[in-house]
Formats: sequence, structure tokens, C-alpha cells
Amino acid sequence: MISNNSASAEKDEAAEGKNVRELKSLRPCHDLEQHRIYVDALNNAIQQDEVTNIALSGPYGVGKSSILQGFRKGPDGKYREDIITISLSTLGFSKSADSDSRYSPDASISPQTNQIQKEIVKQLLYRKPSNELPASRFKRIQKPDLRQSLTVSALIGFVLTTIVAAIGGFAKIPKVCNSAWWEFGVKFVCLWLLLFLAAWLASKYLQGAVHLDKFTAGPATLTLSGADNSDGDSYFDRYLDEIIYFFEMSTCRIVVFEDIDRFSNWEIFEELRELNTLLNNAEQIRDENSESSETKIVFIYAMRDSIFEPQVGVDAEEVAKDSQDEATQEVQRANRTKFFDIIIPVVPFVTHRSARDLMRQELEGIEPEVSGKLIGRVAKYIPDFRLLRSVCNEYTIYARFILGDDKLKLDPDKLFALMLYKSVHLKDFERIHLGQSKLDEIYRISLQVRDDCIRTINDQYDALEKRLESSAEAGDIQERVAKLRKMVEWVAARGSETVDSISIEIDNKAYSEDEIKELSFWDALSSISNTQPIIIRYQYGPYSNQMTVLHFNKAEMEEFLGKNIYTAPINSKICNDINSNLTELERSREHYRLATMADLMSDSSAMVLSEHTAEPSSFAKYVKTLLGSGLAAALIRHGYIDQNFVLYTSIYHDTFLSANAMTFRLQHMEQSEMNVNYLLSAEDVRQLLSDSTIEPKEFACQGAYNVAILNYLLLNKDKYRGHFEAVIASMLKDSNNTDIFLQAFFTSDTPNHNQISLIDELAPRCPRIFDVLVGLRGVPDDQQVGYVDIALRSASSDTDYGTSLLKEFVEQHYKAMATFADPIADNTVDTLETLMSQAGVKFSDISQIDSKLREHLIENGCYEVNRHNLKFVSGDNQEALDVLSWNRPSVYAYLLQSLEAYFAILAEDKSGKLSALVGSADTAKVIADVVKLDVAASTRPEDLAADNVKLSDSEAFQLLSSLLASSAEGWSIDLDGLPASCWPMLAAHDRLAVTTSNLWRYVSRRGVDDALVKLLKRHSAIENQEYSLSDDEYFELAAAIINLGGDQLPVDRRVNLVRSIGRDTPIPTYLITPQKGKLIGSLIKFCLITDTPDAYRLTDGLDWPSRRYVILSSSEFVNYMTPELVGGDTLKIIRSGSIPERIKQAIADELISYCAGMSVTNLEQIVSYVRRNDNLHLNASALAWVTSQGMPSSLIFPLLIRDIDALSDWDILEVIGALDSPYRDLVAAEHELISIDTTDNAYALFERLKQMGKISSYSRDESKHLYVVRTRTSSSH
Repeated sequence: MISNNSASAEKDEAAEGKNVRELKSLRPCHDLEQHRIYVDALNNAIQQDEVTNIALSGPYGVGKSSILQGFRKGPDGKYREDIITISLSTLGFSKSADSDSRYSPDASISPQTNQIQKEIVKQLLYRKPSNELPASRFKRIQKPDLRQSLTVSALIGFVLTTIVAAIGGFAKIPKVCNSAWWEFGVKFVCLWLLLFLAAWLASKYLQGAVHLDKFTAGPATLTLSGADNSDGDSYFDRYLDEIIYFFEMSTCRIVVFEDIDRFSNWEIFEELRELNTLLNNAEQIRDENSESSETKIVFIYAMRDSIFEPQVGVDAEEVAKDSQDEATQEVQRANRTKFFDIIIPVVPFVTHRSARDLMRQELEGIEPEVSGKLIGRVAKYIPDFRLLRSVCNEYTIYARFILGDDKLKLDPDKLFALMLYKSVHLKDFERIHLGQSKLDEIYRISLQVRDDCIRTINDQYDALEKRLESSAEAGDIQERVAKLRKMVEWVAARGSETVDSISIEIDNKAYSEDEIKELSFWDALSSISNTQPIIIRYQYGPYSNQMTVLHFNKAEMEEFLGKNIYTAPINSKICNDINSNLTELERSREHYRLATMADLMSDSSAMVLSEHTAEPSSFAKYVKTLLGSGLAAALIRHGYIDQNFVLYTSIYHDTFLSANAMTFRLQHMEQSEMNVNYLLSAEDVRQLLSDSTIEPKEFACQGAYNVAILNYLLLNKDKYRGHFEAVIASMLKDSNNTDIFLQAFFTSDTPNHNQISLIDELAPRCPRIFDVLVGLRGVPDDQQVGYVDIALRSASSDTDYGTSLLKEFVEQHYKAMATFADPIADNTVDTLETLMSQAGVKFSDISQIDSKLREHLIENGCYEVNRHNLKFVSGDNQEALDVLSWNRPSVYAYLLQSLEAYFAILAEDKSGKLSALVGSADTAKVIADVVKLDVAASTRPEDLAADNVKLSDSEAFQLLSSLLASSAEGWSIDLDGLPASCWPMLAAHDRLAVTTSNLWRYVSRRGVDDALVKLLKRHSAIENQEYSLSDDEYFELAAAIINLGGDQLPVDRRVNLVRSIGRDTPIPTYLITPQKGKLIGSLIKFCLITDTPDAYRLTDGLDWPSRRYVILSSSEFVNYMTPELVGGDTLKIIRSGSIPERIKQAIADELISYCAGMSVTNLEQIVSYVRRNDNLHLNASALAWVTSQGMPSSLIFPLLIRDIDALSDWDILEVIGALDSPYRDLVAAEHELISIDTTDNAYALFERLKQMGKISSYSRDESKHLYVVRTRTSSSH
């Protein structure tokens, strides 16, 4: 606690001089011996007539002021009256004097230069009292002089009284006596006294009460305010006459200018040189009436040489131009030699090398002592002697108060370091008390950098552990295979051979190159004896057609590969490397956990992220950039400024805290700045907890979150129950900081029993306990598993836990947790059941769980759907869904939600014993449930629910399809209770019973689709169930099947399916859709439709083969055929070789009707066909008709010959009479001898004609194939 209760007592002790060295003045101190040469040089320079501008040059702190102090003293030790010193301070200088106003953009004087001139004029003219400069326009306020005041007041009163008497003012005053002279005298004296008194009182009370902003006397005007350059003139120009008058009326002839170079403005030097020239040329000063016999005015400038380096404020174009010309720059630097008449350099006596010795001298006698190590490291940064002495003086005072009582056991070196810091960072030192200094910021950033490094290490730790968990088997084997192949290639290279592929034989078993990469090969290699042969074969050559055989044993292979390649377990090397890296990371993490600012300064990997800097940089670079001081950065780098720096800035009374504990309180608890890894000893923590000024609630703030404090509280919960509960309550509320705190706690070297104790305390109350424990980084897996295991056992059913990270962790590590393997209490079972269900944990082997908990987990579906678990949860039942639906409803319900995994198990089963459905009583229920899941999962549920929807396989009933595909053969179901939208899927997988009722329902709701067609293709008959279809239902079903296309189902299959229904009722022809081919004929043939003209008319528009098949299939066609029904098929029927002769003869009998309108060509084909077919006959009218239709007589005559017996004489004469010659000549009796050319046997005809008396004789000329007939006419002759 900060207090000033005993400040006065300590000040008294300090005043007594106890252990306090006398403070040394910072004023210039002239050293006669050391500075004599410079003083003599100045005196000699002044004696030279032409020397009026003298420069005493040297860096800051070399003793220029001390030299000038000696120069100002005469031989008698008194200050010389002819020397005046003008010194300007840069502290608090007007804003117009900043770097942007040093140089005017035009030729006029700059604001800064003019303000410097103003200060010079004021110091110069106000140096003398007004009585020594009676003609000066500058009036000064002087100390009141009573005698002078009374005299002046009396004179004023007398003058005013005389004026009043002269103007007759006494006449207005009442008469006081009769004598005129007495009356005048009395009035004069009384008025004079009255006016005297008034004038004296006015001068007394009004003196200094009137302020003149601007004073004008004749042509001269003096502006006393800051706005004094309105007309653009410089102060030197405006008050030049006053300056000359000053030197004329005074004995001063030497002016010393100090500290003007601190403004880095060389323009003022030009103005001063110009002023010096004007003064030395002024006649008034050289006049013999002047106060001084010396006529020369000398200006001495104490300055640094670098003032004449090129300045930032000069014209940019000139800088750019001159920067390219080094000679020009040298000329610019040489201007100082032209400016000054004499330059006297001062040799520095304090440098960064000598400062070490001077610092030791200055610190001599100061208690407590500062170490030489610190002096050696920082002295080079303080080449200014004044600054060095000031630091020593401040350390003397601070050490008395800060280190005096030694309660905090502070380090003198660190106090002196902070005094050094104060000397170069005054403002920042003051801000330390507010906690807003740059050191505070650096300390906070160091904590962040340290935490970032630890976080990175934790991430690397986890990544390595993941590699360790996976065992990196592939990488290890690959490395071994590479070594083995390299050995073979080395041997092959000796024979100039290139290895293409290798194989190795061990114990009469050959391993290909791919098999060498498997674990079984290396197990076999490690199991054989050292002398057992190993045969290695490798192929080489342009086509890998040549082979070389090598013989080794294990002992020989050791020379090439080393013994570990087959003796060490797989991954041993990689695992050893990983474990070694993990150990190294743990050491690095502990290093950073305790790292100080000094440690981070020397660590190149400690980076400050871009949120604090323009780009990522090292911590050391960040510190140096922020402080802008090499001294401050060095103090931090070497540990002289550490986290305790705030203790060295104030007095702390009435505290029994250690320095470490006090720093933690000030820097963290009071600032609410969390530092969980701040190193506190048990005694430090005890002091903090026992401090009566710290309330228990203060330990609940984030600034008090600390691993050491929490450890101590866990060990002493009973004694500090209030503090402990406050911390726990705060952790339950502050989630973000709690995560950081617990991360540090569990990765620290905290004893295991404390970690367990904390989990026991937090688990029943902290909803985020599992997220925190699972989310820990950089914790060994076995420890982390133990933490979560304890938390699970300690969980409370009254707390709503976050379980987002619990699922993956438990699934991976549950076998190593006693919570799941050992029996637990009933209330814990309920809590775990809720947690596992809420987290969605799926145990890969549910049989590993204790039986009491296991049944609860099975009921909640907390297990992975795999082959082992499926067999286990099914018990003695089959794993089929329709069996589980009845025997294990909970398992069935869970599997419905995990169907894809379930189907994957069935797909992997090579035995064929597993089936999703086996055709039990619940099969339809399972299918209905799966369909509901498909509908619910579909993006088009309204379509899936529709009866006639047509969806692609990729979007319709994917689960149902997998279910049916994963089911055993030999079962089918009825459609009762199943949505129509899934029927096609059942049909496609042949799971639909092919019955009349099923098919009718299907057809009536969905028609005949591809799925149904596929089903019908697999079946040759339809089962006719007890349910009997009505005629209309039968007609609808039969027509639907019959009307399928030939590309869907063959006609025979369609007809057979309809026939298998077993109905005798003919199908109305209007329900039949005509198709080419055998369909209509088959329907007629098998009496599925009535054999009527209507049935034949179904062939209208079909091709001739379709109609021909109908004719052939019909038994009644010949009875109902008509010319209109046959239409244009007469010729086709006649010519058809398959149509019965009775149908053709029926046409022949009615040839005139059937062939009316037929072309001569077609009719000729019919007649020709009849002529060739002996079974067909034409009657006389037909023969006569075809003859009339222009048929060739040579075609008709043979028919007449063939059918002569069926014709009457009249028919014969009619037909022959219609023929052409020579045939008709047989009955015309116009020729005697007729030659008939025919191959037919015409004897019967000629005999009939002969009987009828139309011919007399006939004969046959075989050689000419002619009949020679002699008519009656020829015989009569």
C-alpha cells in the first residue's frame, strides 16, 4: 500500500545527513587549471582589433559554460562589468519556434528567429535600471520611493493649486476670513494639501495596476505582447536604436550567447553577426562621450559545430541538388569559418569511453553502491557530464527513501537504472504512477509475446502428439523399404545393372515389392534367425526380362542396414524422435512461462504481432523502436528494468509484502492485467492472502488469476474458503479469461492432486468444463484423458454442460477412461447417459462399456453402427431390420437414423449371411418407415408423395433402393399400406408380389411404368389370389398389359400373363391398342378377344404381316370376311402361301366382288396364281369377267381347259366367245383349220366342242406343240 504517513520522519533523517552524500550542483564549475588555456585564448582573441565574432565550439556537456564562467571573472575574482551573458532556454519555447517555423518560405525572417531576437532584446535592455538609460522608451516598474513619491506629489499639488488660483477658482470657494491675503493664503494652502494627498494616494494605489500592451513615443512603437511582428520587421530592426543606445550608455562591450544552438537555427547567427557589424559601425558607440572607452563590440557564441550542417528546413530543391555534389556540401560546412573571426574548439573530457570512470567518481560515497557491471554497461550512453551528475543526485535522494527501510529488499542497481531511464524519459517516468508509461506497455506486450510463444509451442505439441497417435507407420516402413532398396541398388551397381523391381523370399514365402511395404513382411523378417537365408531377386534389362538372385542372412544385412531396421519395432525411431521433440517443447514452454522481459529481448523468435506494429517484428526491435533510446533498451535487455520497475518510483509504507508480491498486486491485481504465469512463491501468496487491505473479492478479478495462487488455495481451501469460492465464482462467469487461466494451470508444473481437486470443484458447477478440458493445448494425451474422465464422474445432472468438443474426444479415448469401463453409481449413469446423448457420442465398441451404463447408451443410440456393434446389440436375433423392428425396437429406431452406415456393413459382408430384410411380418412396416425417411430427406417431398411422379434414380427413394438391394432373395410383399410413390422401387427390385390385386392397384394408380415392366419380365404368370377382380378391373389390368410395346415386353409374354389370370371373359376390342406383329392374332388365337370382324378391324392401319397373322389365327375369318373387310388385301391373301385355300377359294368364288376396281396387272397376278394352283377354281362368270377385264386369252384358255368339267356348254361357249383369236375361232365357224398353241391337255375341251358340233376334228402336232382343229365349216367343204 502506498502511504505518506512517515514521509516527514524520513525527510528529517535525510536532513541530518545520515548516509546521504551532499548533492553536487549542476551549475557550471570553472576549473582554473583545466580551463586556463581556453580563457587565455578568449582574452587573446578579444585583444585582436578585427575580431568581433568568436565561437567557442564543442558538443554538449564539454564545459563551455564553465570556461565562460572563468572568462567572465577578472583577475580579482569579480565578474567583469564589460561582459554580459544572454542565455535562452528551449523549455516551453513558443509553438511558433518549432521545427516547421525555423525557416521562412520567402526571404523574410522566420517566426522562430524573430522570437529569439525578441528574447535577446528583452534580456539586453532590461539588464540596466531605467535611471541608467533615461532616454530609453522601455519603462520599468521600480520599487516605490517614499521621499520621491512625496516630493512629486507635493509638486503636482502645487502646480494644480497655482492653476486653480490663476483661473480664478478660489472665487468659487466660500469666504473664510475678511483679509484678502489671509483668505488667499488659507485657500491656497488647504487646496495644495488636498491635491498633494490625492496625488500621493493615486500614485500609491495605481502603481502597477495599468498594463501597456503597446507603447508609442513619437515615431517609435513598442509591442509588448506576443503578436509583435505584424509589419514583418525583425526585432533587431525595430529596436536597433534602443540596442545602440544601450551600448552607448553602458560599459558592456562583450556579449556571450549561450544555448542558442539548441534551436538548431543557424539563421539567428546571421542576424547576430549583422547586428554586431551595425554596432561596431555605429558612431554613437565610438563617440568620446560614450560610457566606455572601448569602442569594439565582441560577440562570443557557445555552440556546437554541427549547427552548420545542412538543415532539414532548407529548400528541398537545393538539398536534392546539393546532395549530389559533395564539394558543395563541404563548402556549406565551411561557411562557419567565414562566419566567425576565431573558432576556439573545446576538447571533450567526457566520452562514451571515459564516462565509465567519471560515473564511478560521481557515485563514490553514495550508499548503497551501484555495481561496476551496471556502470560498465550504461556509461557509454551518457557522455553528458551534467546529465551524469543529475542522475547521481537523483539516485542519492531516491535511494534514501526507496531503499532506506529495505522492507521490499529492492536492488540498488535497478533503482539506479530507473534513474537513468528517468533522465532520458522524464515524461514517461511520470506516467509510471498512472500505469500508462511505455514501460507499462512494454511489460504488457511482453506478457502477450510470452503467451503467443507458449500458444505456438502448445500447437506444435498437439501436432506432434497426433503424429505419435497415428504412429506414422507408413512413414517408418517407407524409410525401411528405401534403405533396403538402396542396398540392392548398391549391389546391382557393382555389376552395372539397374534395378527395376525386387522381390524377397523369407522362409519359403516370396514377397513382392508391394508386399515389402506391408507390416507383415517386417514382422516375418524380425522373427527369423540371424543365419536363416534371405533370397533377394531383382529384375533389370530394357524390358525387365533379366533377373539376378542375391543370397543374404540377417547378420550380413546388418552391415548395410544396421541392426535396428529389423530388430526395432515399427515406428520406434519415429516415436523416439517425436518423444524427444515433445520433451524439448516442454522445456521451451517452461522457459517461456518464466521468461522475463530481458529473456524475450535476447530471443529472436519472440515476435510482436502486427496488431501492435506495422509489421511483425522481434520483441527487441519493438522495444527499441517504442522507447527510441538505446540506453532504455539496454537496461531492459540486461534485466535492470524488470517487472518490478514500479516499486522503484514511489515510497511504500506499512507493507509486509515481498517485492515480488507487491509487484503482482500493483501491476496485475490493481490494474486487472492478467498474468497467470507470474512466478509467486508460497510465501508470496500467503502474504497476499493474509494482507488485511486486500478484500477476498479482489482475488475474483482477472488480474488475480494466477497459477501459484490457485495452487495455494487448493491446498488450503478450508483456511481460505472465502478467497477460494470468490475465485471459483469468478471463473464460472468469466469464460474467456477462465479458458486462458485453466490452459496455463493444466500445462504448468502443478501437482496432479491439485489438478484433480480443481476439476472436482469445477465439474459439478461449470457448464464449460468439458469444452475447456478437451480444448487444452500442449497437454499430454494421457493426462488430458484423465482430466476428462474425472470431470465425467463429477458431473452434475443440474448443470447444462456444453458438449460441442466432447464427442470426438470421448470416441477416441473412452477405452482408457475408467468411467466407462468400471461400474458407477446410478445417478452418474443418468448424468452420463444425458451427456453422451447430448454430445452425440458414438462408441465404436459398445461391448467395452460397463453393462449398467451400456444399456442406457444403447437405448439412446450412443454407438457407432459397425459390424461388431450391430452383432452385439442384436443379440441372438438376426441383424435384419424387419426382425429387429419386432425384437429390438430401440435398436431398430436408431438404425433407421443410420441407414447409410447400416447398408455399408451389409455391402462389406462377403458371406452373404447378412440381409436388411428377410420377409417377416414387419417387412412392410420397415419399408413404409424407410419411405418416410426418403420423403423427409427429399428436396421435393411433394413429388415423392405424389402417385404418378417420375423421378430419376439419383433423387427418388435412395434409402429404399439401398434397403431393397441389401435384402435377401425369396420374398415379396403386397402393396397394402404402402405409398404409391414407392411402388416402382419395389417393382424394380422384384419385391412386389405379382398378384392380380397388386398389379391392378399398381396399374390403376400409376399405370404401367418401366419398373412394372421390369417386374413382368421376370415373371411368366400372375398369381390369382382369393380376391377376385371384377370384369372392369380385369379388363383394365389385361388391357394395360396387352397394350405394352413390343420393346417393353414380348407379345407372347403379355398374352401368357393375361391368360394366367384365368378369366374366360373376352376383352372388349375397344380397350386394345393395335400394334404391328402378332398381338391381335394372338389375342384372337387364345380367345382373349372375340373372333369377329371388330377384332379384324383392329388391324386397320397395320402392316400386311399383322393382318395375315390375324387371318391365320382366326377360325371364323372365312365366315365373316367380306370384300369391304378384306379391302386391298385380296391379292396378298391369294398370293400368301400360309393362308388356307378355303379362304382363297372364297375369294375366287366372289372374284368379281373382291377384285372390282383392281388393276389389270394385279388381276392378272390373281388369275395367274389361280391357274397355277390346281385347288383353286374360277366359275364361268368369273372367267367371263376376267376375260372382259382384258386378261390375256393365253391365260384364260388354260383355266377353261382345267375346269371344263365344272362348266356347262353355255359357259364354255360364252368364255370361248370372249377370247381372242384363234381361241374364239373355235366357235365362230369362220375358219376351216385352226392352230392352237398350248401345252395344256385340251382334249377334254375339244371333245366337248366336238360334241356340241363346233368342231369336226382335232389333232396334236407334238413337234410344234400345236393343236390343229378342223371346224365344221372345213369339213363341209
